[in-house]
Amino acid sequence: MNFAFQHRGYGRPLVVLPGWAFDSRVFPLHEMCRDIVAPSAPLTGEVTPALLKFLTDNGITQVDILGWSLGAVCAVEFARMHENIVQNLILVSARANYPVEMVKDLVIQVSSDRIKALRRFYLTAFYGQSGDYRMFRKKHMPALLEIWSARALTDGLMFLMHHPILPYTFKETNLLMLHGSEDKVAPLEHMPSLSSRARLKKIILDGFGHLPFLSPRFHEFLEDF
Repeated sequence: MNFAFQHRGYGRPLVVLPGWAFDSRVFPLHEMCRDIVAPSAPLTGEVTPALLKFLTDNGITQVDILGWSLGAVCAVEFARMHENIVQNLILVSARANYPVEMVKDLVIQVSSDRIKALRRFYLTAFYGQSGDYRMFRKKHMPALLEIWSARALTDGLMFLMHHPILPYTFKETNLLMLHGSEDKVAPLEHMPSLSSRARLKKIILDGFGHLPFLSPRFHEFLEDF
């Protein structure tokens, strides 16, 4: 796993970790006044060793991490192992676990017809966000349908199945959890049990599905946190 560094001179970088079947382009990065570290290829699982090496090689000692969906799993794993590096942990649409039957069904769909499976998943992910979906379908979907192989999609699903987010309390890292009320991929009742002795904030966005970071208020939430 390689990472790209967008150095804009804003100080502590923000690491962005995207979800299954997406990539970092789905985030409104151009609107963020931050230095950005993002995967340079589709994210399919473990990132901790590669991310730690990248940060070390670039002399970066403190970061904030924004992890969405599968990226939230990776973000929690990194922060638990290297809490001294992570100042703020922002988890979007995090799910405690993905059941075996759910994952197996998706693996079968991907193996049978990758394009059809992706289109179906994107519709589910954008539930409640029809305007965002129309923009995504025009701007990003064609490229994602090309870059995601059945093997990479299956690898990501297996990673999710075998890496639940277990209950945990961070000692020094601030924790922000953001979730959409209409999320069909990671419903509210399946949010992980995480807390922080430093600072904890949970925000539920009414009417949003699996991509609540597309809310115009998202940057406001980050700045206020």
